[in-house]
Amino acid sequence: MHKISRGDKQSFELLFKKFYTSLCAFAYNYISSEECVVDIVQDVFMKIWERKKEFNNVSDIKSYLYIAVRNSCLNEINKTKNLNSNLDIELLKTDVIYKEGYIQEETYRMLRKVINDLPEQTRKIVYMTYEGVKNPEIAEELGISKHTVHTLKKRAYKKLRERLKEHRHLAILFFL
Repeated sequence: MHKISRGDKQSFELLFKKFYTSLCAFAYNYISSEECVVDIVQDVFMKIWERKKEFNNVSDIKSYLYIAVRNSCLNEINKTKNLNSNLDIELLKTDVIYKEGYIQEETYRMLRKVINDLPEQTRKIVYMTYEGVKNPEIAEELGISKHTVHTLKKRAYKKLRERLKEHRHLAILFFL
């Protein structure tokens, strides 16, 4: 954050890459136009660059990013839609979508990061398991024994529990 506040473009680019995809997916909960979503997310990042000295840490920026994207989407909806008595109901629905979308995107982003930190073969096993592939099929595809798959999966889950202990709800979602 200190580098960004001093105008370091590479640090800003890292921030952009870290959140761009999640923010676009989040914006799609409100707006179905890809062009509009891209414009909104890019505009929000431009505002961050312009106000870079106002942010002290990543959590400040993360909160700002999601709130700014949500508000920009709502503004876009208001521009393209006639305001009527149903708008209040739609805004309430949109607020629920916002909260659920934000939680979902942050959960998946955090979970992907932890899984991607695992050793390559273990990471493959975890992703294959998540896709519903059974141990014998994983063993066959990776050319290892079923026992090895079981052992690596057990170690992976242990590491995931350790890394996500502060975020137990993530581990629960992953294993459902």
